[in-house]
Amino acid sequence: ETGPVYLLAGTGIVYTRPLSERVSVPRSSDELGLEMGQHARSAPIRAAQEQLLTRLENDGYPLAEVADREVVVNHERTTLRVKWHIDPGPFVRFGGWNLTGLEQVEPGYLRRFRAWQPGEPFDQRLVERTRAALRETGLFAGISVTRGESVDGRLPLTFSFRERDRRSLGFTGRFSTSEGPIVTGFWEHRNLLGRDQDLRLSATGGFVRQSAQARFTQPNFRRLDQNLALSSEARRQDTDAFEERALTGEASLERPLFDDWTGSVGTSSEFTETEDAEGTRQFFVLGAPIRLRRDTRDDSRNPTAGTRLSLSTQPVVTAVDETQAFLRNEAEASAYHTVFGTDRVVLAGRARFGSIVAGATDDIPAGKRFFAGGAGSVRGFDFQEIGPLDADNDPLGGRSVLSFNAEARVRIGESFGVVPFLDAGQVYDERFPDLFRDPDRVLRYGAGLGLRYYTAVGPVRLDVAVPLNDRPVDDAFELYISLGQAF
Repeated sequence: ETGPVYLLAGTGIVYTRPLSERVSVPRSSDELGLEMGQHARSAPIRAAQEQLLTRLENDGYPLAEVADREVVVNHERTTLRVKWHIDPGPFVRFGGWNLTGLEQVEPGYLRRFRAWQPGEPFDQRLVERTRAALRETGLFAGISVTRGESVDGRLPLTFSFRERDRRSLGFTGRFSTSEGPIVTGFWEHRNLLGRDQDLRLSATGGFVRQSAQARFTQPNFRRLDQNLALSSEARRQDTDAFEERALTGEASLERPLFDDWTGSVGTSSEFTETEDAEGTRQFFVLGAPIRLRRDTRDDSRNPTAGTRLSLSTQPVVTAVDETQAFLRNEAEASAYHTVFGTDRVVLAGRARFGSIVAGATDDIPAGKRFFAGGAGSVRGFDFQEIGPLDADNDPLGGRSVLSFNAEARVRIGESFGVVPFLDAGQVYDERFPDLFRDPDRVLRYGAGLGLRYYTAVGPVRLDVAVPLNDRPVDDAFELYISLGQAF
């Protein structure tokens, strides 16, 4: 027998000592989300009490406590009244900030994250904001906060840290019938000089491409939301389109802008020697890349919702034998949507557009032209094989590119999934894609079926694709194996 339902008939807040009128603490229960006449359930009443103490904690009264709570039940009217007697404690301000447990991280770097100044009224929200910002650096496995004794109205805080391991070593591998096996190894130090600097050394080896890269990143450079990145690469590529040997370097600044947008601006230089249909040529390339990115995906390795949009433009000047200038622009967008209200079925799509504003394709270094075809582009076609071909059926690349990808990712059980997909794309010698003028430049379509095995570090991908409107130079099918979704 449950008995009758009791209703909330009244509440009250009594402070045991005077409070400043300038402090915006709750003066009545209306500010705590309780409504007269609602069911007198214990959960919202306890939640209102916690909210009351939290409001005081955020307005200079972190030592507040409930001195007494009166609960009066009228069984005849089936009502309940609650009155809180609150001891707010003294009004305090922020005192000293002590850091303990640091071994390799410089204390001076961490003090930049403090969201308050000593002497300001105590606000627990600022403490949590500081702890969250320190956690996001990735330097610590644990952060705890303890309060000291209030002295002369000042409350000191102690942040105790447990640092993470600083170094990591790893490798990835993938295989496709168009590129063969490719293995990448890396070594990373996440706190090189004690101020969160990241140094990553990596090397890639395969039949088509061999390279060595170094990247140095200084987070919070000059300001808390700005990163400085320095990178360099030595690479060799030997494809049907061209053979290239290059040394590159780039410096860039990146910071958040607005509404999930991030922007970066930088400068790059490259010395490259290429051998293609135009013969062997050397280029010294200077660029000024500008990039915009918006990413709302829920998971970068296996997204099920959200979108990703990237835009880039790069003025480029090449010089050795003669000076040439061009503008390389590229845009890519992807979207992910769950079906039937569950992530068991996810529809994924991607579109890519690129355009190089320049006099002629032959004047552009082969490594800067657009290509399509292969694992990260249009599956079912050989690596870089879509687009204009020379007399030996080797790809020439072009000044514009257009491609589309669509997948239905269907998860079967906890560990496996199937993915039917359709890709399309084309490379054009013109500055902008022309879908109708030249019948040889129609979109090339590839379709196939993939298998996924889901692991803690992302899905293992196996895709088999065939060209739907193939040419005599195209193979009957292509096979791709790698870690992570196709896009």
